[in-house]
Amino acid sequence: MLTYKLKLKNISDVVFVSQKQQMYSYAFRKLYKNFEKVDDPEFKKWMQKEFELDSWDWSSLKEDVKLKVEMVKVWRTKILKKNLGTWGKFE
Repeated sequence: MLTYKLKLKNISDVVFVSQKQQMYSYAFRKLYKNFEKVDDPEFKKWMQKEFELDSWDWSSLKEDVKLKVEMVKVWRTKILKKNLGTWGKFE
């Protein structure tokens, strides 16, 4: 997965922004791998503390990961349908 890039024109604290991007990317990967825990309050509390996320960051992260999970499901379904459709044609 790639690090999220922010489109900023003027940055007064470059180190803070870089750190925020890095922590968000780490949090994205962790939540993606543990998506079944997305509604667990203890996991949420741990994630917010571990990756320095405020409530707005958490909401954004949760929506981004949900979108990615749905995209992967659709992608896998399309691939599976395509493969199932071609298996019988090579006889």
